[in-house]
Amino acid sequence: MEDLLARSQVPQTPLLSHVTAGTGAAGGRAVRDEAQGSQEPMNGIVIRNGLASDAVAIARLLGDLGYPSELASIPKRLESLAADGRTVVFVAEQSGDVVGLATGQAFSAIHVDGEGVWLTSVVADPRVRRRGVGRDLVAAVEGWALARGCSRISVVTGLHRADAHSFYERLGYALAGRHYKKSLAPEA
Repeated sequence: MEDLLARSQVPQTPLLSHVTAGTGAAGGRAVRDEAQGSQEPMNGIVIRNGLASDAVAIARLLGDLGYPSELASIPKRLESLAADGRTVVFVAEQSGDVVGLATGQAFSAIHVDGEGVWLTSVVADPRVRRRGVGRDLVAAVEGWALARGCSRISVVTGLHRADAHSFYERLGYALAGRHYKKSLAPEA
């Protein structure tokens, strides 16, 4: 299953060039390209594709984000996302530990040409927050989106997440509307 995940999500060279050039020497991070080797980051953070073997860390990070997840469901979700072909899962790794997660999902819409991307999760371990991990994860998803030819990227963040609002604004995201949701699942 990890081979399936790696094959379906490994970014192409343009993404690696974009992300590495944008964060390499200045930010000390690198994106690992399994086909071409990896750059040695100055501060030990490497952005790479998420794998089934990262399930424990991904479940923990999702819990930190406010979305508790059963460990057993993470590999299934990763496999489903990999098979979809329109989703990317990146993790930030430091000294062999996964310390961050970002996911992006490409979509088509009737009201615009080309694909857009939803940035569907971004979270850094509390121990590494405010050290550029989130910024580099977002840059990786943006690079993936550019490599796909996507023309825009959007993110939804909870009203109670003031730190996230300022984080995205510092990265150039602008408030563009309201977000409504409705559960379609029957209440338990």
